[in-house]
Amino acid sequence: MKKRILILALVSTLVISMLSGCGKTTNDVTPSPTPSPVVDANASGDVEKEDAPTESSNPVSDPTAKPTNKPTKEPLQQTSKPQESITPTNTPASTPVATPTPTPAPAVTISVADLMAKMVAALPQETCALSEMPTEYYADVYGVNPADFEQVLVYGSMMNVKSNEIILIKAKDASGVAKAKEVLNQRLAALDIQWQHYLPDQYELVKAGSVNANGLYVALVVADGAKSAVSTFNSLTK
Repeated sequence: MKKRILILALVSTLVISMLSGCGKTTNDVTPSPTPSPVVDANASGDVEKEDAPTESSNPVSDPTAKPTNKPTKEPLQQTSKPQESITPTNTPASTPVATPTPTPAPAVTISVADLMAKMVAALPQETCALSEMPTEYYADVYGVNPADFEQVLVYGSMMNVKSNEIILIKAKDASGVAKAKEVLNQRLAALDIQWQHYLPDQYELVKAGSVNANGLYVALVVADGAKSAVSTFNSLTK
């Protein structure tokens, strides 16, 4: 009987203590703030996105950004002072002066005989005794046909041991000059063949021989002192 009373007393005590503890706990509990709902921007299309940050008036330059070629302001051009307009004065036109037409130099008209005489006179007479050759020899011996030219004159040595020779031709026109050069160069070549195996001193005169032309005059000169005869020819035909 006593155990039962003790047990009931303990149970009563426990119940009372439990009830007192529960009431105290209920009064001391502080209500927690209601959390605000989290808005998921990707969950609904109606939710407005936050505005993008606007550029600052003084943006900070990005050292990694590539420089942009912005046009620089062109310098202001200085306006030049307009030049004063000059009103041309009416000056009288000058009368043109007629330029006189130059008169062409007269052509050389010296005769072949006079020219030959002066050329022969320029040679040393002791070594160059030249005489006029018969006209019948011109074509056969010297290879010059007088009918092809206006005038032909041949002076040579009467001795076969001398190679001195002057042939003087006056052509009719420019084509006759070219023909005369051709004929006289052929004669010089024939002399070279004739004297190259004969007398050496005379062959030296042949090798020094030349064909010269001025205007309508053409001359072959093979002689001792030939330079003097050629100089006379040039001075009288230019």
